Amino acid sequence: LGDKKITKEMGKINARAKGNAFELWCIKRMRHLFPTAISARWESKRLDDLGVDICYTDEYSFQCKAVEGSMDVFKFLDNMPDGVNMNVVIWTRNRKGVFCIFREPRPDFCESYEGWAEVESKVNPIFKGDKDPPFKWNHPKKGTVGVMPLDDFICLIEKKKGL
Repeated sequence: LGDKKITKEMGKINARAKGNAFELWCIKRMRHLFPTAISARWESKRLDDLGVDICYTDEYSFQCKAVEGSMDVFKFLDNMPDGVNMNVVIWTRNRKGVFCIFREPRPDFCESYEGWAEVESKVNPIFKGDKDPPFKWNHPKKGTVGVMPLDDFICLIEKKKGL
């Protein structure tokens, strides 16, 4: 009863504010890896328009999504800049955790990571709740992505940087 009353008084949660807060949380969470990281909203309209939310992150391009429902991560990854950087969508869902989703896991990045499982599915396995990360999600038409918890992803970057 109390939760319903609080929710009713708060009104609808502002999705834009939630997304902006999550983006800033991600920057803060990775500050030790990328000390000069900053939001693309403030730094580079061009990068922001290309779907990159965090600037100055070395060889990684991050897009942050705070989305409760299912989303087409392939669309977001496809719209991010092609090139040298590894494109990563950081996705949070209430009570589900924070995940990193990226195109076919690169051997130079994930070779030491153990525990990859293979999942064949048209529906996002995180959304369905039938598989816990880490896993390689093979979509029959859209390709393969790696999915792992943010903390594991950060550990891999730390290892690669020798931290």
